[in-house]
Amino acid sequence: MNKSIVEVFGSAYRILEKENLFPVFGESPFNRNDLLASRKILDKGDRIKIKDISILKTYVSRYPQTPEFKHNLAMAYDYLGEDDECESILQSLVQEHPLYLQGIISLTKFMRYRDDFSYLEVMAGKKFDLNRICPARAGFLVGEIMLFYAMAIAYYLDSKDIETAERIHKDLCDVDSDSPMLEIIESDIEEAKEIFGEDELQEGNRFAPDKGYNEALKRNDAPEFINQAVSILYSKEILSEDNVNTLYLKDFSNFPKQT
Repeated sequence: MNKSIVEVFGSAYRILEKENLFPVFGESPFNRNDLLASRKILDKGDRIKIKDISILKTYVSRYPQTPEFKHNLAMAYDYLGEDDECESILQSLVQEHPLYLQGIISLTKFMRYRDDFSYLEVMAGKKFDLNRICPARAGFLVGEIMLFYAMAIAYYLDSKDIETAERIHKDLCDVDSDSPMLEIIESDIEEAKEIFGEDELQEGNRFAPDKGYNEALKRNDAPEFINQAVSILYSKEILSEDNVNTLYLKDFSNFPKQT
C-alpha cells in the first residue's frame, strides 16, 4: 500500500509513516530501543506476566510525554484481564495526549463493550471522520485508519445498519488490502446478517451517528476546545474543571496542520 492519500466513508486522509508521527505529540526525546522493547512485551499477548507490567511502568515514568508507552501499559493490563486498571490508564492517557488517536480508539472500545455508545456517537458527529476528532493532525497511520473504521463498522453492525458497514468495509479494502482485519470484519458482517435476519434488517433500527450530540455537549460552562475528543471527555465529566485549562486550552501551533 503506497498511497499518500486515501478516502474512507467520504473523508480523505493523508497517510503518515510511523517515523513521521512522533513529532505530532510534542514528545520529549526517548530511546527507540525502549519503545521497541515495550512493543515486544505486548507481542507476548496472553503470556504477559506481572514482571512485564513493572518494566512497562518504568518506561512510562521515564518517558511521560510519549503516549505509546502508557498505551502499551494499558493494553498489557487488558491482556491480564485487569479491565478497571486498563480503562483508568486509557482515560488518563486521553486526558494527557488528546492527539494520540490510538488512546481514543482503545478507550472507545471499552465504552462500547459496556454498551455505552454515547461517547462514540458524539465523537463521530454526523459521520465518522478522523479529521473531526483530531483536527490538528496532518495525517494518520494506516493502522489508525483501519482500527478506527473497524470500530465504526462494529457500531453500524450493532445498529443493524449492514449496508453502511459493508460500504466502509469496501473502502478499507482499498486502504490496505493485505490487512488481516478485513477477513475478521467480513466475518462479523456475515454473522450480523445471520443473527438479525433480512426481515429485521429491512425494518431498520439504526442509530443516527449524531444522536444526542447537542445533549451530550450541553454544559453551558464548557469552553471551546481544539480537539473534539477533549470536548466529549469534558462533557462526560471525565475531565475536571481543574486540569482542563492547563492541558487543553494551549497553543497547538507547533503541531502539523491540515493542508
